Amino acid sequence: MRKQAILLVMAIVFTLLLCGAVSAEDLNGGTDTGQVQMNSTDNPGEASENQVDQDPRIYGVVKEIYNETSGTYTNITGAIPVNGATITIKNPVDDSVFATGTTNANGVYDISFLSSLTSFKVEIAYSTYKTYISNVTPVGLPVPEFQLNHTFLPDIAILSSVPEKGQGIKDLNNRRLIYLDMWSTSSSPVNDWIMQYVNFAYLDMAMPGTSWGDSWYDELLQSPANLNYKISNGFGYPTCDPDTDPYGGDGLHLLGGHDTSDTADTVENTYVGSYYALATGAALQANLQNMVEYIYFLLGKLHWILPRMAKAR
Repeated sequence: MRKQAILLVMAIVFTLLLCGAVSAEDLNGGTDTGQVQMNSTDNPGEASENQVDQDPRIYGVVKEIYNETSGTYTNITGAIPVNGATITIKNPVDDSVFATGTTNANGVYDISFLSSLTSFKVEIAYSTYKTYISNVTPVGLPVPEFQLNHTFLPDIAILSSVPEKGQGIKDLNNRRLIYLDMWSTSSSPVNDWIMQYVNFAYLDMAMPGTSWGDSWYDELLQSPANLNYKISNGFGYPTCDPDTDPYGGDGLHLLGGHDTSDTADTVENTYVGSYYALATGAALQANLQNMVEYIYFLLGKLHWILPRMAKAR
């Protein structure tokens, strides 16, 4: 009996050891453990085969600094909600559209949709402004969310002091444009701060760096326009703009220039200045519009045909 009991105990121990070995093989040997593994992808915007549709939510508020009633500009803090801005949510890879929506009277939009992607391209369009584009990744559970607010500002500045041209630019009804009258206290320095946000600036009879009618100079030095050599000048630009500035740069970067080359003698600059100079009388609106179209081309518009300059009569 004792031998039988010993043999029984040994059999039980051997069985337990064998089960432990099998369990260890499940963990380390790659055999089926009953767990499901999710496949990952190198592109966060692409869905894997095992992902399922979720209901991401993208929402926010859209505003502008232009006051349509008064024809003036507010500041960022006092920006005005826009009604009817269009929001389009796209696949960032192929631009296919997932959902669209519009802002209400308070500038608010709130869009939920189904998609297995994790990242999206959001386009916000309103009036004549350049469409704002941003890639977003909603996060959170159970509903992934992302808040995307945007404030529209003019991004093309004309700095001049010719009332006829100033009115002509306003009559184009293009909110991408801002006319900054260098000698009008209702325009400058009130709206100088906007210059730090513009993508293009045209200077007419300006004297940057002289402290004479150039209160906007400091802001323009910090602008994307200056960073990307998109400052144009047709007349009056002197050599007073220094090759150093308070921000560690080398002054204003003129269109078609490079490094410390501030010459206005470039083909691009000549075209812009010529359109502006010939924008007078009956040819005022036509040449101002031609100038704007050429500026669009300089900022990356792909399809553009050089228009003939209208003649003043």
